[in-house]
Amino acid sequence: MESILAKKVTGEATSSELAILDKWRNESAKNQSSYDEYSILWEMSAKYEPQSFEPDFESALSSHLGLLQQEKKELPVVKEESVVITMKQESKTLFFFIKRLSSFAAILILGIASVFLFGNRSTTITADIGIRFVSLDDGSKIWLDEGASIVYKNGFGSVHRNIELRGRAYFDVYRNESLPFNIQENDINVTVLGTSFTVDGNNNIVSVNSGEVSVTSDDELVILTKNQKTQLSNNKLSTTIEKTNTAIWRNKTLSFDNSPFFQVVADINMFHNDKLEVDNNSLQTDCTFTSGGMSSESLENIIKILKKSYDLEVSTSDNGKINLSIVDCE
Repeated sequence: MESILAKKVTGEATSSELAILDKWRNESAKNQSSYDEYSILWEMSAKYEPQSFEPDFESALSSHLGLLQQEKKELPVVKEESVVITMKQESKTLFFFIKRLSSFAAILILGIASVFLFGNRSTTITADIGIRFVSLDDGSKIWLDEGASIVYKNGFGSVHRNIELRGRAYFDVYRNESLPFNIQENDINVTVLGTSFTVDGNNNIVSVNSGEVSVTSDDELVILTKNQKTQLSNNKLSTTIEKTNTAIWRNKTLSFDNSPFFQVVADINMFHNDKLEVDNNSLQTDCTFTSGGMSSESLENIIKILKKSYDLEVSTSDNGKINLSIVDCE
């Protein structure tokens, strides 16, 4: 009910919530009194004039911990109910206000504690044996070479998209212009909005398959586009044209073992010039695919093989690409 009361005074309550509120108010005088107190508090808050304030979190946390220790020594014997009964009506409103301020303070302390406890928590993913495919929360996909690893901190995909890489990896980054994707690998930093490329940390090489990639090392900056690569050598970035497919290492035989559908399509496109595209509804599918090497197969035969594993709808898009849509797993 407190949630509905808050929506009522702010004008955000729906008609059904207002109906629930009216029924609750009529059930008892106590409920009506609580409703009146909320209304009064809302009117009082409108008269409040905020002042500049810079919180001292360390001091606040230290003070709060001291109060907790003091409360352990001074156990209260007065119950909250008896205090409310002996108060005058004017004081009850004040008590109601202070009670909620206490709740807000508790939430603030919990928030501060969560920053100390969880703010720096990180996730590490390593390809121990063979190539490892990783699907990130922001929609980006990563192929980690054997022995490679990535590390990212809490909040990835919502407040940042920063990753530390060790080794070689292929990235297919989901486009998000408001939240750039950053990769730190030894002395190289890569920044993109949404594109596909390989970062080879073992040889300090960045090669681009599509889109635009920004590569920096110390004060040097280069912008790479499709079929370009840069290598850091003697503290200098050297950029060249790359005619070969620098991503072929991630699946040389085009074979799969219980691989997710979007990984399968991405790897097929690596061999067939990005001719396949996936219906958006299929991106969330749980269907997997297993097959021996198909690197020598034609795209037509590969689609026939896919149809044996999926209830697959195939159509040609306006842009000339072949659209695949999974109805169901076979």
